[in-house]
Amino acid sequence: IVRDRGRLYDKWAMLPDARQRISSHYPGVSTPQYEVRFPGMGVVLFGKTGEGDTWFQMEAHSASGLDALLHVGDYVIHKMSKQNVGPMGLSPHSEKIGHEMVGDEDYTNLRRIFPDNPDCLIKW
Repeated sequence: IVRDRGRLYDKWAMLPDARQRISSHYPGVSTPQYEVRFPGMGVVLFGKTGEGDTWFQMEAHSASGLDALLHVGDYVIHKMSKQNVGPMGLSPHSEKIGHEMVGDEDYTNLRRIFPDNPDCLIKW
């Protein structure tokens, strides 16, 4: 999550390769979500949080086109492992399990949000 009041979202949504899609992330937020494909590397899925900030997540496969079946397999792995399935493998960082990474708009501070250690701050 980038605490930017949606600035990155607004820029990225205008990219020629940004494709609107539905996902299971941030249910109840009516702002459209998008993905941008990176051939051979997966996709970046992004949207806005309920507070209007930009969120994004790397995923191993697109939810559309020829990758859709692979994405279904990734979803099964996600449900079994409770981790995000990204292009580099599994990651525990997901809003679904309370393991988000939150950064300031100037990207100088990155906060890992863990229920057992909410004050974990990483300086870049």
